[in-house]
Amino acid sequence: MSHGICKCLCHKSVGIGITLIGLTLLLGRFGVLSTDTVSIVWPAILTIIGLKKVCKGFCKCCKTDTPSTGGHTHTHGQGCC
Repeated sequence: MSHGICKCLCHKSVGIGITLIGLTLLLGRFGVLSTDTVSIVWPAILTIIGLKKVCKGFCKCCKTDTPSTGGHTHTHGQGCC
């Protein structure tokens, strides 16, 4: 692992979610997914991203006790986020 780069999935959830929303909209545009499916899936993904951001305090790899790193310390000895 590189120093200063967190490899935890929890820190990649926004990027993954945006990608999934884009794929959902694209598949809907090409007719692979129905309009009804697209209208349900993309808000659900967006809601999950929002809940993940709200619950980021429960991330097991980061603690919020070191002000020099923006309030995050990586428990594996690496910078977080």
